[in-house]
Amino acid sequence: MIRFLLVENHKPIEIHRQLCKVYGNKVMSEGGVRQWCVMLKNGRTNVHDEERSGRPTIVTDELGAKINQKIHENRHFTITEFSLGRLPLVSKHEDLARNAALRRRRGTAGRRE
Repeated sequence: MIRFLLVENHKPIEIHRQLCKVYGNKVMSEGGVRQWCVMLKNGRTNVHDEERSGRPTIVTDELGAKINQKIHENRHFTITEFSLGRLPLVSKHEDLARNAALRRRRGTAGRRE
């Protein structure tokens, strides 16, 4: 609808009002409509959200499976034990997390040992 109204030379505020009229108050903000208008004017044709580049996850499917396996081996394992680093090391990432947790407990967080 934004693209159509933009081609019809409607201003972003008018487009936002039309969206509110048709869909109610649960539509994107006026600022969001302005951003879409700018992107569409600049040639964007895809109206679907693009994949975002954020901080990549360190948990892979393989790592998740290894952690699940270790937890299933010891059904009495608790979340507290996990947060304290008592889960047998599965990868380098867990080693780093465990060392950080130990430094926090000792009060040496942020300092190199």
